[in-house]
Amino acid sequence: MVSMSDAVFQEHLTKYLESIGVPPLTYLELLEYANQVLEQRHRAVQHLRNLDYWRNCGDPNIRIIQHTTCTSRSYESKCIPKEEEQ
Repeated sequence: MVSMSDAVFQEHLTKYLESIGVPPLTYLELLEYANQVLEQRHRAVQHLRNLDYWRNCGDPNIRIIQHTTCTSRSYESKCIPKEEEQ
């Protein structure tokens, strides 16, 4: 069994984290950091929702497929591009 105060444990934890390149953040600092990263990811996803990004990114693996909506399920249904839909 190992016995120590919380202050001693925190000191050793901080030293160890620093030795492996991990910043010794408090719990609240970690939560703030996580919130910042989540907000950045949210903004990135919003950016990627822009069709112009995909049109202009130059990635040969990206294909733009025009979405159409059919006005009827019959064989002779009229299908129109989504942007022309009213």
